[in-house]
Amino acid sequence: MSCKIEENIYKENCKSCKGKGYFQCFACSGCGSIRCSNCFGTGMEDDSYKKTMCNNCFGRGSIDCYICKSEGKEICKVCSGHGKL
Repeated sequence: MSCKIEENIYKENCKSCKGKGYFQCFACSGCGSIRCSNCFGTGMEDDSYKKTMCNNCFGRGSIDCYICKSEGKEICKVCSGHGKL
């Protein structure tokens, strides 16, 4: 019985992501959340007579990043996340 050894087809670092396989998310700058656009990061909304908790962020002032799905990074499309070409 013989075993076939897979050869590494990736030779050099991807120039686009510098070999990392990912980029820092541009929308959240790598932190995984963005400022709530409903309350502008305060966590509170102005009602007619009083301030209430923001219904969009539930008082946190930020929401999960929709671009990176709260991971803070995006996979490099050039190397498909391998970091090598």
